[in-house]
Amino acid sequence: MSYILQVAAFILFISIVAVCLMLFWRRRIGIHQLQMNHAVSGVIYAVVGTIFAVTVALIVDTVYDEYLLAEKRVVHEAFQLTNLYELADWYPDNGGPALKQTLSLYVRAVVETEWPQSRSVMNQASPEATQAFHNIAGCIRSIQPKDFQQQTAYSEMVQKLSSLNEARYSRLYIRPPSIPPAMWLL
Repeated sequence: MSYILQVAAFILFISIVAVCLMLFWRRRIGIHQLQMNHAVSGVIYAVVGTIFAVTVALIVDTVYDEYLLAEKRVVHEAFQLTNLYELADWYPDNGGPALKQTLSLYVRAVVETEWPQSRSVMNQASPEATQAFHNIAGCIRSIQPKDFQQQTAYSEMVQKLSSLNEARYSRLYIRPPSIPPAMWLL
């Protein structure tokens, strides 16, 4: 919140300085002299306005792309969790219910601790979610397949666990491209 107030104060300060400079130059040069240059200044303002509009459009596009990338990473992680949850049904009496409970605890830890924490501290995993993820891996390792179908499901679970790990680290540690400082300056 204080960051927003700082930005608002900075914008207000710059606006006040711009208005004061405009009033100063109007008094110094005179309105009549300024009116003679309206045709030239109109073209200049049109060019500057166009450049500004294109810059704002590029910034909006970049921010939207970052949003879509973050959404894609979260959806990929959610798909892996859903797949593991469904594969746990192959083990009704051999670790499946425990795996489902551990997956639910992981989702709760990510939503309740990691996501709110990511607003204030970038690229930091919460200890609760990390522990829950390690518990998922432990549950999968403790499963003992009894027949061919369970062995096939177990192989798929190991692949999904690897994909979940990749999706988690992608969400946490791969920073999306940020808006270049030159564009912010413009």
